Amino acid sequence: MLVLYDMQNDLKDAEPGDFERHGILLLRRDPEANGVIKVIEDIKTIYISGRSKRESGIYMYIDELTGLLPGDRITITGRIEEHSLGGSTWSISLFSVIDGHLTHHIAPGTVYSISYILDENDVNNALTVHTIGWGVLEPLMNFYVDNILITRADSADEFTVDTRKGIYSLATDTDLTLINADNFIKYGTAVILTRSGYPNIGIFKHKGENAIHVNTRVNDWDGLDIIISNLKLQAGNQYKITVRGQIDGEAPEGTIIMIQGVPTYSWRRYMFVKSNEEFTIEYNLTRQDVEQWTAARITTNPAGATVSFFVYGIEIERV
Repeated sequence: MLVLYDMQNDLKDAEPGDFERHGILLLRRDPEANGVIKVIEDIKTIYISGRSKRESGIYMYIDELTGLLPGDRITITGRIEEHSLGGSTWSISLFSVIDGHLTHHIAPGTVYSISYILDENDVNNALTVHTIGWGVLEPLMNFYVDNILITRADSADEFTVDTRKGIYSLATDTDLTLINADNFIKYGTAVILTRSGYPNIGIFKHKGENAIHVNTRVNDWDGLDIIISNLKLQAGNQYKITVRGQIDGEAPEGTIIMIQGVPTYSWRRYMFVKSNEEFTIEYNLTRQDVEQWTAARITTNPAGATVSFFVYGIEIERV
């Protein structure tokens, strides 16, 4: 295994004390946070405290590293300080500046580990380590980053070539039918689409093609799931998801429509939308998505939790 970056090696000459910037690492304040390099059991760690927002944490300018390739793996390990997390469900998040995030659910006094295969977008951009939470968002916990490691496997894993071009199309789905309240679109013998949460679902025709209405939403997880695990995708092949639709009625300022990974709940592709605006979202699944996702969710951020929307098209193809 080839080691491309090791935080322990990067910090070997760094003195214990205040941390602002070292190598590819930068304290992310957003707007306030304190960073301290500590030595604990002969291991240097970065301690993040005094956080005013959940986004406060660490920037990693991995685009400054030479020789990174799509398929290289980044692994981040650390610990959560022992104190109350309030009423929230919290996760440590590895966030690509342009391409969503991967999370690890956490509890006080526990360790975390996030492992992620970098894609083409990631190797040319910055990544961040911070937290996300649902529910009561105070207090913002303190946490340690014990190591950041980027590696390349000795050899590429073998994979099966997928000979299919078109994997799924909502427009040509002849089995579009309401099966029950939870699973409503049938594709052969496997359910491909299902609702997430408890929105009402309408099935109708738009310009002569199948379309779906997702309405009476209450939560940001009320949406539409594409069941990736039933599409028999092959790791190592490239797949693209295209979703076309329109916001139904009013959308509060800051509303985002997105394709989200399940169960990582990563914002993999998204766009800000306005009232009644049409949208098209395209996302190329990474190898890690194919290996880990059970579903790709069409939904909104919390600002748009009650916004209804139409889905006029879903296309999944090998590219």
